Amino acid sequence: MTKPIIILGAGLCGSLLALRLGQRGHEVHIYEKRPDLRKNKFDGGRSINLAFSDRGNKGMKLVGLEDQAKSLCIPMNGRMLHQKDGQKQMAPYSGRSKEYINSISREGLTALLLDEAEKLQNISLQLRGTFPRCRCYQWKHFRPKLNSNIGVLLEHSFRLLCSFFQ
Repeated sequence: MTKPIIILGAGLCGSLLALRLGQRGHEVHIYEKRPDLRKNKFDGGRSINLAFSDRGNKGMKLVGLEDQAKSLCIPMNGRMLHQKDGQKQMAPYSGRSKEYINSISREGLTALLLDEAEKLQNISLQLRGTFPRCRCYQWKHFRPKLNSNIGVLLEHSFRLLCSFFQ
């Protein structure tokens, strides 16, 4: 039996990677220290919308979510410059009239990725508020012990460990 891939952090990067690996048939376990953002309103962390460019859209296209992600987007043609005398001037993001970047909710995009990941049988989500930040890793034959101030949280045999938390 193939050992699973473990991903620490179910934010944008972790959930996108998990979804793609799951779609390719890998067994994936995601561990997140925060509660499920789809069920609990989290106060703190990054809350500002993302500027969603072509590069972000390519990631969504890769996992088959391009149209769903686009439906969450708000086009931004430029920024408004406010001068001291009260005058306003629009500064376009591009010199080409039909080009723009999109604004997208970080929380909404993450929820979309988690919803899709949860549909796959080979992806396991462990989202909970009691999973604190790990302070260190102890490696012994690819069997890590993730430690915190409350003791060993997880001991798991794996083939690849990816960490996406700060």
